[in-house]
Amino acid sequence: MSFLNKLSRGNREHESVETDRQPSVGAAADVDLVFVPALVTLLAAAESERGRPLTQPEVEALRDNATTVALPAGSAAAMAASRGYPDLDPLHVWDEWQRMREQLASGETN
Repeated sequence: MSFLNKLSRGNREHESVETDRQPSVGAAADVDLVFVPALVTLLAAAESERGRPLTQPEVEALRDNATTVALPAGSAAAMAASRGYPDLDPLHVWDEWQRMREQLASGETN
């Protein structure tokens, strides 16, 4: 299932009817979908393995087939802080990957 389908499915699974009750545990707003390994790591490894820059369809296919885990809200930011860099935004993966490749090539990480 592609990332966008997972995201859409996850939001539908956690939709709730408006009631006086508090949102249930696991509501879409209560979780972060986190890529494991980080998308930037996955794409860098794939490029290194191929020995050439990835194409846009390859980048999007890797994103769509990558493993994600649902963690408590705020976990993505905490993970980014602990590893020292943010992951790529999966909705803008191609553009962000192009910028990150330039940073990696020049030795910058932030």
